[in-house]
Amino acid sequence: MITMTSTEEFMGTDAVAVVVTCHMDYLKYLPDQVAHVEMQTVKPAQRIIAYDGPYYQTRCKELRKLYPGWMVVGGDWKSPNPARNAALKIIHAEWAVFVDADDFMHSGYVEEVCRLAEKSIDNVAILYADLQFSNGKHVKLPDTFDYWKLRLTNFVSAASAWRVSSLHEVGGWPLTNCYDDWSLALKITARRWRAKKMTLPIMCRTHAGHRRDDAGKKEMSHKLTRSYGIVTLLAGRRECFQDWIDWLWNVDMPKETCIYILDNSKDKEFQKMARDQVETMGRNRNIPVMYLINNSKCDPDSHPLARHQHVPALYNHILPYVGRDMILTLEDDVVPPKGAFKQIIESFICGQKTGAVSAVYPSRTGENKIVGAFGDTCGNEPERDYWRNLLTTDDIDNAEELIDVKFIGGGFTLWHNALIKRFMPFRFLNWHGKASGWDSQLSRNIRNAGYKLYINPEIKCQHNYR
Repeated sequence: MITMTSTEEFMGTDAVAVVVTCHMDYLKYLPDQVAHVEMQTVKPAQRIIAYDGPYYQTRCKELRKLYPGWMVVGGDWKSPNPARNAALKIIHAEWAVFVDADDFMHSGYVEEVCRLAEKSIDNVAILYADLQFSNGKHVKLPDTFDYWKLRLTNFVSAASAWRVSSLHEVGGWPLTNCYDDWSLALKITARRWRAKKMTLPIMCRTHAGHRRDDAGKKEMSHKLTRSYGIVTLLAGRRECFQDWIDWLWNVDMPKETCIYILDNSKDKEFQKMARDQVETMGRNRNIPVMYLINNSKCDPDSHPLARHQHVPALYNHILPYVGRDMILTLEDDVVPPKGAFKQIIESFICGQKTGAVSAVYPSRTGENKIVGAFGDTCGNEPERDYWRNLLTTDDIDNAEELIDVKFIGGGFTLWHNALIKRFMPFRFLNWHGKASGWDSQLSRNIRNAGYKLYINPEIKCQHNYR
């Protein structure tokens, strides 16, 4: 329960602490930030300065004299995260707001934290805000997010209100070179804590040079912090299997990769052979493998749309087991280049609303068609939102960058797992008189949610269709 006490002079709360991290280069900004904290309409229970720099013992004594009523911790950490963790050790309030010395706090910021904390249910651990920079730039964050939604947003400001118990639960701020605030929020929400948005933005000063929080972030792209799952449905095509398993043996994979196989061959001899080879590859490469068998039948001759019913059901079976951030669907008759996995990861545009990226592979229709479609350019009628205007080899040869399309297949495609989970289960869909497969449905739903679909023209795969 959030409690507030009031006198004629001020209103205070015992539930919120404010921590100001201050590197020695930011000392010139500290008086302004202290003044912003002092002017809060609701006074915080604790006011803490975490100083980071050489000769910190002397500097801490000076700061205690300058700012009576403030607690001061110090160290020569050369990073804001150890400073935040040092302050965390002495916080006894239920919630804590961490701001840098060069930030600004709206006078009602702590009051809003109190109000939202009071209304929040027990599983809310982060109260976050948009960022407003002094040069006029405004960074708007989503209205709500949980773990999976957060996977689609690659920045969360430290200048949020954090439930102190959740910080202790994950061991405080990470000390490795990574997106520190984002990584912290992911750790917390992975434990089923949720986040809630505030109406007041946090104000950030724009000045020459990089903020310390940004050090190394450009090099530490989202690609290195994500986990991957390779998903294949094996149909028992022996003529394709060797190329497929050879690719798994030789492809470069990120460390956090797992392989998920659903064998629908209904051939016991093939199942034993394939499982032995896949699990041997996994053991030798130290890659976790999940091998499932599904013996449900599909008879294309019994019904012209049977395949469009069967394949979505198989994906509905295997995909719920995949808890990775990104899913690479690899069909067993598609043979990618050796470096294709790395290429498709690097082409997933960081910081933009990219839903999926697909490689190039020929369509079963033959001719010069590529799996992927621009869609119908005539109007917005639902019945026109279908696989029309397939890409051609000319489109690929003339492209110099990612191709923005409306539909992609699942032959060799990297998807956001958060979006896949959002739109499952896949069902047989008769879309205005036409059968719509699982990849058509997913493409349409991802676009309607505001995300882009791309084909990378530089990743050219073989397609061993029969």
